[in-house]
Amino acid sequence: MKVTELHFSSHADLDHLPLRNRVHGVHGTKPQEMFMTKSHMLEIRKTARILDQATGNYLERIEFRTSSGKMAILELAPSTVSDPRSFAKHLRDAGAILPTGGTLLKPLLEAVAGTLCSVELVYAAQGGWTKNGKAFVRFDKAIGQPLANIVGFRRPRTNDLRTVVKRYGSVESWKSAVAAPAQSSSILMFSISAAFAAPILKVLGMNTFGFCMFGESRSGKTLATVAAGSVIGKGTVAHLLDWNATDNRLQEQLPELNDCIAPIDDLMSMKGTDREKYSRVKSLAYIFALGAGTGRHSSYSAASAENWRTIVLSSNELSLRDLAARSRTERNAGETVRFIDLPATLGSGQDIFDRKSEVRQQLSWQEWFKACEKNQGHVFEAFLRLLITEKPEIRKLIKDHVRNFASSVQDEMDGNLARDIAAKFGLVYAAGRIAIKFRLVPWTSVSLGEVIRKCYFAARDLLPDEGVMFRSGKSTLLSFLQKLPKSTEIDARENSHLVGFREARLRHYRCLVKRDKFNRIFQSEAQHKLVLNWLMADSRITLAATSTGPRKVKEQHFWPDGERYRSVEIMWPRVRDRS
Repeated sequence: MKVTELHFSSHADLDHLPLRNRVHGVHGTKPQEMFMTKSHMLEIRKTARILDQATGNYLERIEFRTSSGKMAILELAPSTVSDPRSFAKHLRDAGAILPTGGTLLKPLLEAVAGTLCSVELVYAAQGGWTKNGKAFVRFDKAIGQPLANIVGFRRPRTNDLRTVVKRYGSVESWKSAVAAPAQSSSILMFSISAAFAAPILKVLGMNTFGFCMFGESRSGKTLATVAAGSVIGKGTVAHLLDWNATDNRLQEQLPELNDCIAPIDDLMSMKGTDREKYSRVKSLAYIFALGAGTGRHSSYSAASAENWRTIVLSSNELSLRDLAARSRTERNAGETVRFIDLPATLGSGQDIFDRKSEVRQQLSWQEWFKACEKNQGHVFEAFLRLLITEKPEIRKLIKDHVRNFASSVQDEMDGNLARDIAAKFGLVYAAGRIAIKFRLVPWTSVSLGEVIRKCYFAARDLLPDEGVMFRSGKSTLLSFLQKLPKSTEIDARENSHLVGFREARLRHYRCLVKRDKFNRIFQSEAQHKLVLNWLMADSRITLAATSTGPRKVKEQHFWPDGERYRSVEIMWPRVRDRS
């Protein structure tokens, strides 16, 4: 087997590792003094056997000192360690100092290979929750109570910075440097809450979905993505995933972020025309939600069929809806609720800071990015530990928060799409509430509720949903009726040129609108039908009397000039309409 992983660290960093398997003496040499060259001492030992659950194969961990004097770790297949020639080759390639003479080298390597290890470790098949939900696997540890001695999951050796996960600062420093000033922005509070929401997807049995924050350049979209990344340990732009990667590469990286937020850099980095970008995003939206990589023949390694459950967070200058429009197409319903458009600038300003009065001091862009870089990773693990400890109580609390949020924002006219994303925003709200309960963010429940509702309504109004269509049509109709001339202002002698008028009654306005103009008020026939049905159901439009069959809109009315024009009569309350 080829070299699978190589880590360099100081000797002091490895002092805590088991030394019972140190190779002692060959050919009469003293322990640990098997070979000397200048000031460096050769030191090789087998320290553990590791089961890789992704493949079902074992590895043996070999520690050795390199020519630089530092300790290094090499993980090799047992068959490689048992073959002196192959073992020597891998050690030399990794920088180990070995005797040049075969009389010393072969006995040395055979002694290392023959060492029995009492330390049995496990690489989990991937990150995230274990099957029993009692532990959470991070890249280099397991949090909670795993059934086996899990030491993370095995990652391919790569120089790609996008795979890097860091821990800097502390929980308290992150709270003060990132979470506290985040109260100046609805989008920052939302994105941080979304990072806490990813590990509770499993609690609710929800699949992967994502948010695309859109806004003009330098409005703060990337900062919001980095702030979310700082929760899990991806607190710099260089460590975010990249749309410029191939689809296969993204599918390879997502299992490493299983049950974590998946922050992806701006869509503008994607190559191709608007049509090509949208086509790829549409395809990936379904792949992400599927939660599994490309299926392959059974002869491939089991690791090739890894799964993921995550919340994708990315950004773009255009909304995905506008990107689709530029491609002369429309987003379909399934794609829309899997990758949700969310305006980054929710206030009247040009950036994400719509709640500036909430904090005393504003940070510069440079200070913001530096704060995320210096404080990352630790708060997520604190959240997981508390989640595991209080799991029975928290499970019910999460479900209650999601249900309460959804019921507070839903409208009776909402369609399935709006109800779907209400649950997703409810999940983000619930995660923020749990983080507040754990005292990991210095926010209030009231401010969090205001923020998530604000984000939800902004996203909902971009959906191709019946409720959105109805509310838009209703608003358009009201605006039209308000602009009609009053009956006292029109010429009562001839009304053929008028499209309509309104007259004040005690509690409502009586509005007459010519039928052809009424039909043209709305953006589509579907919108016209929705508003008309509501007017009929709410008794706001005059219906014709019929002896049998369904009632229809009355279309003949007398106008001030005494003529009967084909028109509709609408009654609109004079008081503020709250429906």
